[in-house]
Amino acid sequence: MCGICGIIHSDPSQDVNSEELVRMRDRMTHRGPDDAGIYIRGQAGLGQRRLSIIDVEGGHQPLSNEDGTMWIVFNGEIYNYKALQQSLMDAGHRFGTNCDTEVVIHLYEDHGTDFLEKLLGMFSFAIWDSNRDRLFVARDRLGIKPFYYFSSKERFVFASEIKSIFECYGTPREVNRECLPEYLIFRFVSGTETLFKGIKSLLPGHALVWEKGNVKVWQYWTVPTSEQGAPQTPSEALECLDHLLQTSVRRRLMSDVPLGTLNSGGIDSSLVTAYAAEMKADPINTYSVGFEEPDYDESAYASLISQRYGTNHHRLVVSSNQFARMFPVSLWYNDEPLNHANSVLISLICRLAKEKVTVLLTGEGADEVFGGYPRLWLLVLQQWFPGVLRKAMAFALSSINGHYPAKLRAFLPMPSDRALLLNASFVLPESVKTVLRMPSSFSFPFRDSIIQPGGEKKGNLVQRGLYLDLRTYLVSILHRMDKMSMAAGVEARVPFLDHELVEFAVRIPYQWKFSFPDFQTKSILKKLALKRLPREIVYRKKSGFGVPIPQWMRINDGLGRYLDLLGTKQFMNRELFHKEIVESLVEGHRSGKEDNSDLLWELINLEVWFQLFIDRVSSEKDAMELANDLLGTKPVS
Repeated sequence: MCGICGIIHSDPSQDVNSEELVRMRDRMTHRGPDDAGIYIRGQAGLGQRRLSIIDVEGGHQPLSNEDGTMWIVFNGEIYNYKALQQSLMDAGHRFGTNCDTEVVIHLYEDHGTDFLEKLLGMFSFAIWDSNRDRLFVARDRLGIKPFYYFSSKERFVFASEIKSIFECYGTPREVNRECLPEYLIFRFVSGTETLFKGIKSLLPGHALVWEKGNVKVWQYWTVPTSEQGAPQTPSEALECLDHLLQTSVRRRLMSDVPLGTLNSGGIDSSLVTAYAAEMKADPINTYSVGFEEPDYDESAYASLISQRYGTNHHRLVVSSNQFARMFPVSLWYNDEPLNHANSVLISLICRLAKEKVTVLLTGEGADEVFGGYPRLWLLVLQQWFPGVLRKAMAFALSSINGHYPAKLRAFLPMPSDRALLLNASFVLPESVKTVLRMPSSFSFPFRDSIIQPGGEKKGNLVQRGLYLDLRTYLVSILHRMDKMSMAAGVEARVPFLDHELVEFAVRIPYQWKFSFPDFQTKSILKKLALKRLPREIVYRKKSGFGVPIPQWMRINDGLGRYLDLLGTKQFMNRELFHKEIVESLVEGHRSGKEDNSDLLWELINLEVWFQLFIDRVSSEKDAMELANDLLGTKPVS
């Protein structure tokens, strides 16, 4: 696990500035506190910060092939590297290390850019081929590891984190205003775009070649859309899933350093913990977050799993003030506004875990693969019932208050493609239009390309929704996990996103994932989980690692202080939002008469992001000082 970066000049006579490259590299010291290296040869420069997981003593990067004509910087883990290493040695390759990175560069020697299907794991890497003056880049299939780049006529600049790219002279630091509506609606910018103008994200399952100033990008893997190979019965599906998940967890226990699990007490992380505990001879370390607010505190469920499997469990209780202090710091590590409030919790728990472990297995990805979000029932209802009946159901809910009845009233009458597009939204476009001072016609090209008739995924509405989540929402979740864990120098691994498991699971009929009339999600996975987990864990109400944001925004010594930012001249001078509407949202929420926390969370995120990334060149220290200015200088333990 590492932070990687590089600069390639289009002009072969222009040498890379070593000081510039070192600044880029060391901006990501948190990603790799164990080692650092650079390679510069004329127009090309590569940098790397290393978190040592495999071959702790060796594995220094950048790393070259035998004759030094090809150099690589690599971020991630290749779980089948030993088998690949042996086949390469049989073919005559010589290895100077026992790390997975060296396998990748030898595969490139033999196969050029056509070897990615051989890799099992999570990765983003860049190879400089001095024989061809060519840069070859690839990102793993599901997008577990990030890769950002800026390309111009003069140069190609890349890094694991956007803040590193800004250390390169002349890189523009501008807001991508056209993407603001998408952030406010979905809390994440999909596709190749970011909230920084000109900074691109390489899509999951894609590769890139830079050669003589030209950039070529192609897709080498995608989520299967064919039902060929689907299990014939639920029993067959359960047997295959059990085998695939066991295999996936076993692969991700590969480590030369201590490891544990993030166990929230939910079904996904508990199941990963159960498999891992069965495979390890010694008790594993497990970690969970708790709250003083009982409605949000799931730690009792995590303790139940710990007792059942004899883990060394560690519980962190997070207060409103502690959350508020860590919020700007987490955002700074994230590069872009936070999509989920629990990003802060992940950051805090990973810092605690770092005291004992360097690798954490998580339950990320199960909801997207197996249909775990209750909001997907909106698509099931769209699939089952005609429009007239859905409108009648929405009318019947008109007298019921609450967040979920309101969402049902809004979604049930929608045309199916609009309901599909907005299924993962946090704020409806109509609400965003009232507050945002921009043209009212919003477009989401990447999302539209997936769901439009004749798009990448055909079939029923529910399957299309699951596919859309895998291509968009999942990527936002994985960016969050990568940035927050690496901020603490911890590697997060995601067994549910082994691509062999995903390729099987997406072919399972959706009727086996959603059960009626009890309205259960992830039905097939819950049946599997009953073999290892208590029933009260498997069938408890989903909470989604929730955070009491609505309440905390009403606490003056906590997150509520950030609402003050929305009334400042600095915020209003950005001329992005209607002053009267924002003031009304704040007043309504603080009074307790309304719950405007979804939109207010996004607005304070944007303002903190502007102050840290647009108004100035900032650091973690600046983020801490911003919190201190609002909350006072006394830290909370």
